[in-house]
Amino acid sequence: MEQLGLVDVADIGLHDRADRAGEAGREDQPELAGQAEHWTEPGDRERADDQERPAFHPLGQIHRQQRAQGSYRALDARRVRVEGSRFEPAEQYTVKLEGSAHAGYETISLVGIRDPEILCKLDTWTATLEAVIAERVRSLLRLDQSDYQVRVLRYGDDAVLGSLEPESAPPREVGMLLKVRASTQATATSIAKIANPLLLHLPLPGMDHLPSFAFSTSPAETERAAVYEFVLQHAVDVDTPQELFRTKHSEVCHG
Repeated sequence: MEQLGLVDVADIGLHDRADRAGEAGREDQPELAGQAEHWTEPGDRERADDQERPAFHPLGQIHRQQRAQGSYRALDARRVRVEGSRFEPAEQYTVKLEGSAHAGYETISLVGIRDPEILCKLDTWTATLEAVIAERVRSLLRLDQSDYQVRVLRYGDDAVLGSLEPESAPPREVGMLLKVRASTQATATSIAKIANPLLLHLPLPGMDHLPSFAFSTSPAETERAAVYEFVLQHAVDVDTPQELFRTKHSEVCHG
């Protein structure tokens, strides 16, 4: 079985049975000759070793025997030729299911921080912010931390990579994004308003003055309405490919 083109067509539309356990991500791709790109779908995980790693199709498994019998050969900077695959029929037809669910209502605020003293101790400042917000929400709204969620993302520092961020030097400036999620929009906005003066002037512990930061918008709170999150990744055993799908036929007459 042979594939030729930008993508190993054996990978298109496939799903790995590891999805049944809710696994996500991908492992290292096999090394290719030259500088060619090897495009695969997110569900495809290949191991860069001599073991045979099957990909799963609703009708069966596509085995890509790497290095020993299979080969990935760069034809040019855009195409890869894949050879050595074989197809084995599956005993059970499956359909991939993915889904999201309502996760509450969200309000956000964004403030810019350029104070070098704050930026040198961002972890301390962020922890202080979260602790003071929790204390004031408990005091003013009578809400426990289990009733809402607060996230502080530090764009310009580690908002994207988090603990994987390799740079350790203090950033020049940071966009501090506060995300508040609660069961109602009013509650989320009330918590964001409680955080408003803290985002504008919160000092570090021991500071003898109030620093000033800059909100990106006025008013500072932006309501995002209902928000949703990914909750389902599953493969369902079916008797026929059409079992889970409704089909409606309409006859249209012209003239």
